[in-house]
Amino acid sequence: MASTLGLQWTDIDLDEPTITINRTVSEIGSQVTISEPKTRTSLRTLVFPSTLTPEFTAHRKRNRGENPANLLFHDSIGGPVRASNLRYRILDPAVRAIGLDGLTFHGLRHSAATQWVASGIDARTVQHRLGHTDPSLVLRLYAHSSTHADRQAADVVRDRFWPELQTPLRRTPAANKLVDRGDGGFHYR
Repeated sequence: MASTLGLQWTDIDLDEPTITINRTVSEIGSQVTISEPKTRTSLRTLVFPSTLTPEFTAHRKRNRGENPANLLFHDSIGGPVRASNLRYRILDPAVRAIGLDGLTFHGLRHSAATQWVASGIDARTVQHRLGHTDPSLVLRLYAHSSTHADRQAADVVRDRFWPELQTPLRRTPAANKLVDRGDGGFHYR
C-alpha cells in the first residue's frame, strides 16, 4: 500500500501504459513522510491494462484542486493519505459491501500474486511486479498446490512417457515393456 500511496501523476504514463514506482508513503507516529522505497528492486516500472486508462483520466478530473505533491491519492489539503485512513474509510467498507469482510490490501496483493503463479506467469515477472528481491520468495509464498495442478503434472508424465495414451493408464502387467525412446525418456509398450 505504501508504494500505491506514493504515486504521483508523473509516474503514470497513459500512452505506454505504465506505472513507475519511485517512492513510498510511511507513517511513523503522527508523522506521514514520502521517501524512496527500501530496496533497489522496489523501484520498478509496471505495465497496467490499457482498459484502466479511462479510470485514471476520470480519477484525475475528480481530484483536481490543492495537490502540491502531485499525488494520485491525497488528503483534503493535498498531502499524502495515511494508510490507516485509506483502510478504514475506503477499503474496509468496500470489501464489506461485496461480502469479503476482512480482506486487506495485503490480501489483495497475495491473491494477485497467487493467481499470477497459478496462471503460469514466471516467478521473475511476479517478483518484479511485487518488488521482491528474490524470485524464490515468490514461489515459497504464492505457489500453492491444487488438485487441478496435480492432474496437469500427471498428464505431463503420461504425455512424456506414454504419448500414445490419451486416457488414464489402464494396463495389465503382461503388457508392460519399458522401452528407451532415444531422447532421454522411456515409455511402456
